[in-house]
Parts: sequence; C-alpha cells; structure tokens
Amino acid sequence: MLKLLLKTRLLAMMDRVGGQKKSRKAATAGKLALMSLGGLVVLILIGGLFCLMVKPLYEGFRDNGLTWLLYAMAGALACFLSFVFTMFYAQGAIFEAKDNELLLSMPIPPSAILGSRMGALYFLNLLFSVTIMGAVGVLRATDGGLQALHVIIFLVCIPLLALIGTTLSCLLGWLVSLITRRMRRKALFSLLLSLGFMGFYFYAMLGLSDHLQSILANSGNIADAFRKVLLPFYAMAMAIAEGDLIQLLIFAACCAVPFALVYFLLSRSFIRIVTAKVGAKRIEYKGGPLKESSVIWSLTKKDMIRFFNSSTYMLNCGMGLVFSLILGVATIASGNALLNFLLKTYTDMEDAGSLAPYLIPVVLGVLAGMAYLCAPSISVEGKNFWILDSLPLKVKDILKSKLLFHLIIAVPFSLVSSLLVVIGTPMDAMQAVIVFLFPLLAHVFCATVSMIAGLYTAKLDFPSEAKAVKSSACSLPPMLATVAVSLAPSILYFFVLKKQGVDLGTILMIAMGVMATLSIAAYAFLLSSAAEKRWHSIKK
Repeated sequence: MLKLLLKTRLLAMMDRVGGQKKSRKAATAGKLALMSLGGLVVLILIGGLFCLMVKPLYEGFRDNGLTWLLYAMAGALACFLSFVFTMFYAQGAIFEAKDNELLLSMPIPPSAILGSRMGALYFLNLLFSVTIMGAVGVLRATDGGLQALHVIIFLVCIPLLALIGTTLSCLLGWLVSLITRRMRRKALFSLLLSLGFMGFYFYAMLGLSDHLQSILANSGNIADAFRKVLLPFYAMAMAIAEGDLIQLLIFAACCAVPFALVYFLLSRSFIRIVTAKVGAKRIEYKGGPLKESSVIWSLTKKDMIRFFNSSTYMLNCGMGLVFSLILGVATIASGNALLNFLLKTYTDMEDAGSLAPYLIPVVLGVLAGMAYLCAPSISVEGKNFWILDSLPLKVKDILKSKLLFHLIIAVPFSLVSSLLVVIGTPMDAMQAVIVFLFPLLAHVFCATVSMIAGLYTAKLDFPSEAKAVKSSACSLPPMLATVAVSLAPSILYFFVLKKQGVDLGTILMIAMGVMATLSIAAYAFLLSSAAEKRWHSIKK
C-alpha cells in the first residue's frame, strides 16, 4: 500500500510539471524519459552555476587546509534551501491535503498515507541535496587525489542529508498549519512568510560573491561554529574529507533518529491532526441598510477576494508589484548610484548620470509585465464558469470587471513606486512625469493584453486553482509583450537613435503614446462582438 501511494504521489508531482490534465492516463515511457532528461539538464545547469560561484571559496579553503568546511557549508545550504522551498508543500500535501478524509475512510493505515507524502517530500529535498553537494563533489573530483572510500561516504551522505530538510519541512509545515488554522487571512500570512524567506535567500545569493573574502578571512570562526553548534554538518564534512567512519555514524544518527521520531509522532496523531476542525474567530453580524453596487463593481470585488485569499495567486501574478516597491525603496536608500554603477561598468557610458532617471521607469515598465493579475482570472472560474455565463450579464461588463480588478491593485503600487523613485533621484519636472506615466501605461497595457490572453487561453478543466494560475499559456503573452514594449525604446536609443542625436526622453514619450494607443485598441476589442463570441465558446 505504501508503494502504491508513493507512486501515486510521485506521478501527481510529474503531472504538475508535465501539464497533465484531469485524465489519469499513464504517462508513456517516452514522456517520462523526456521529463527526466529535462529535469537532469536543469539540475546540471543549476549545479554548474553554483560550482562557478563557490570555486574561489573552495580554493581558499583548500589552501588553508579547511576543505571539509566547504562540505559543511554546502550541506547547511542544501538543508536551508530544501527547507524553505518545500515547507509550504509539506503544509498543503501532508496536513491540509483535500483527499485526507477520503483516504482515511479507506482501509489504509494512517502511517502509509503519511509515509507516502513524506516520501514525496523527501524526493524533493533529495534534489536539492544532489544539486548542491554534487557541485562541491565535482570541484573536489576535478582537483584530483580522491580515494574510493571518500567517494562512497560522499554518496552515502547525500541521501542522509535530505532527511534533515524533510524533518524540518514537516515540523514547520505542521506549525504553520496550526497557526493559520484559526486565521482569517491565512493566504496573506503564507505570502509574507514566503516573501521573507525568498528575500533572505536572494539577499544571501546576490551578496555571496561580495562576501567571499570576508568568509575566507573568518574561516576559523566559521569552522568553530560548525564544530560547536552545527554538529551534524561538521560530522558529515569530516566523514567525507577524512574518511572517518565514526563521524559518518554520528551524522547518520543525527539524520535518521529525528526523522524517525517525527514520523512516529505524526503517524500516531495523524488522524487527529488532519481531521481537527478549528474554526476561525467568528464575526458578530451587525444589521444595517443594504448597499447597492453596480454589476461591474460586484464582479470586481469577487475577483479581488479570490486574489487576496490565495497565496499562490498573489505570489505568481503579483511579484512584479513587490519588486517595483523594492526598487523604489532601494532608490530612496541609494539614489541612482546602483544604476549609474551598472551603466558605467557594462556600457562604459560617460553620461550615465543623466540617463538614470529615464531608465528607471523602463525598469518599472518591465516589472509591470510580471504583474499579469487578470490573465488567469477566467481559467480560475473553473466549474463555476457556467454561473457567470448563465446570468443575465453582458460579457463586456464581466471583462471590464476583471480589467478593473487588475488596475485597482496594480495602479497604487505603480504610483507609490514612482513616487519613491522621484523622491530618491534628482530629476526635473519632465523626467518626473515620465517616471509616473511610463510604468502606469505599462500596467494598463499589461492589463488589456492579459485579458485578451486569458480570454483565448482559458481552460476550465484545471485540477486546481493553483494549476490555472501557473499556466504559462496565459502568463507568457502579457509578460513578453509588456517587456518588449518597455525595453524597445531604450534598445532603439542605444543601438540606433543615440548616434542621430535623438533624446531618450523624446523616445520614451513616443513609446508612451504607442502603449496608450495599443491599450485603447485592445480595450475596444474586449468590448467587441468577437470577444463576446470567444467568451461563449470557452465552455465548448
């Protein structure tokens, strides 16, 4: 039973990657081989990039006789990454899975259900361990002098290392499930927690190359921290570097014992955990006069409620808004110093300072392409699409409401980001107007293209709302179109028009006119009979 359930979980994970729909047809051997090959290529590319990043660190540790320290740091990094990126999977797939009660109603031991889901989680964590540790292993192998015992211990440590990430993911996933069970805004909590971990990860990765010398200079203190505090990673590193079997046994115990203990405790209380019905705090109803609202505004509120109640929706379709705010805050902190530095470094431009106020709105326009909020708004209706289609509503009103939902959320982010840029960067009045209008028009253009893309790529047979949101068919057209329209002016300026003496500000003004024209044309199409005809053909 455990084998069957585990196979089902792994196939479901492959379905998500391969785009399998509701039909439960078995994947062909060719498709499985192609997906496996694609996954292997991705892992090799990521591992190769990590290899290049830590090569100077490896050489420094090797020269100081601390080769083992890189193994320890790589193991800690692999555990951290697997823990961060699988924590919410553990929460949803183990403790809040929709089929928990269905499986528990069958003659299946709870331990088998839990074991299959922890097995799938372990598989994901194993990928992180193989990628990170494999990169370090390649560095060591290319340096020569390897012994067979060290290679065997290294291969044994990789699957053991994945047990630590699995244990931590299960514990924090259970904790998050307990915390959010009584929350009314659990999606927002999950979003903020995800953004916090992602922010810390990107900050650490982007600053890694800048801190290499600092890490090498403090290698002694870091080594002491692993010896005294991070004992499992120290034991693993010494086992691999020195071939110490005693340290290997210590590391195996540190990995296997907590995992077995967590599995035992969760399996004993699995039924109670997943069937506990804890309601959120009740809100006392206070009667009052009914408030009328228009059809468009009522439909807009429905889409906004769906968006803010889904962390998956917010994370996948709203990251551009978050990044634009981050850019605005960074501009307040450093002005245009960062952009000036990049321009002088990579373009060897002497007039970088004068161009920075023009290029920041271009960057904000590119980020607007990552905020395709209304693109999946038709697909996420799913089985409820027939309700909208059967009500006495005009199709153009429905499409208007979805456009309005997009703009109500995106426009405030755009205005605040532009305001922060204007405050933090010295510029004249005309440049300030461009900073406000260019990203704003980019958001309007992205909204109209997103609506058209959503209309023509809509599918109502996605197995979940998350799958509908992540569908690349609806997200790629608005993203690529907005990025292209935003970048085209600067590309034309640097490669063609600069030599002819044309000002970049003038080019951006023309680009804004083009974006406005295209947006009006797209909006007119959404109000046409062709869009209405397409709407009624979606369900067929």
